[in-house]
Amino acid sequence: CDSVINVALTVGSVYNINRTLSICDGQQAQLPGGGTTSTPGTYSATFISSKGCDSIINTTVNVKMAYRSTTTAVICQGQSYSLPGGQVATTTGLYSYTFTGSNGCDSTLSTDLIVNPVYNINNPVGICQGQRYMLPSGRYVNIAGTYTVTLSSIDGCDSTVVTQLTVNPNYNISRTASFCQGDTFYLPGGQGVNSSGTYTSHLISSKNCDSTIVTTLTSRPQYSYY
Repeated sequence: CDSVINVALTVGSVYNINRTLSICDGQQAQLPGGGTTSTPGTYSATFISSKGCDSIINTTVNVKMAYRSTTTAVICQGQSYSLPGGQVATTTGLYSYTFTGSNGCDSTLSTDLIVNPVYNINNPVGICQGQRYMLPSGRYVNIAGTYTVTLSSIDGCDSTVVTQLTVNPNYNISRTASFCQGDTFYLPGGQGVNSSGTYTSHLISSKNCDSTIVTTLTSRPQYSYY
């Protein structure tokens, strides 16, 4: 006898899905297959649908760049520097400011701040009477006193040199002395003489200045009585 078989045929859909992900530089994108990536490109993953058919998901990953910049700034001691975030810094260091850019990614501005020193130097100096001393500014002085000179260092910062100038005297001394005939008289310089006359000795004082001692020497006779 004839028999009839009726087959109900169902055609399952094959899915081909395209999607786009945007991430910021340094972030990871989660892919449909379970992996991650931080590299731009198109990634395909094949799945089995509930109907047993292959389905493909194509993921296009776009990486948006995060802006990063480092600036070097130099100030002098005692000055302040305004950082990009509105803060004020006065000490050497690396300062970072993070903000959200127009593309939605974090951007960082770094400031490498260098604080150069300001020098304050005390400079005691002694000269001899009649000499001159050249100050750091190039000016010559010969009068005792305190002289303040402000200069610019190699880093461009003001530095102050305070010179305390002392003028030490040169001594000119005249003296008379006598000795017995036949003896030896020793002058201030250590020279021994045994005759009358005027002798000039040049010495260095305790302040390293020239000193002159003029000695007028008289020989006294020795008498013998019998």
